[in-house]
Amino acid sequence: MPTINKEQIEENFRVFKDWVNGLEKNVGLNERMFSVLSGALLLASARSSGSFSTGLMAGYMLFRGATGHCPVISGLQQMEEKAAGKLEKAAAQKP
Repeated sequence: MPTINKEQIEENFRVFKDWVNGLEKNVGLNERMFSVLSGALLLASARSSGSFSTGLMAGYMLFRGATGHCPVISGLQQMEEKAAGKLEKAAAQKP
């Protein structure tokens, strides 16, 4: 059985904490609270029903609430910025 190395655990936790702190915060406080609450309810539902997909959704909502980062919002913002850049470029080329 492998031994638990305290220094390695602390280093892994520090790296994870730095990664989380580096995420863009794009979810407000009210949304975060709602995400944690709904994630907890979904997790309870997934445990009682054994639904894997509900468990995944629960994990996503808990992640969103705990970190304040929503990958879906981030992706939509990137798509919006890209589309705006294309529109500006097209407008600049119009005589």
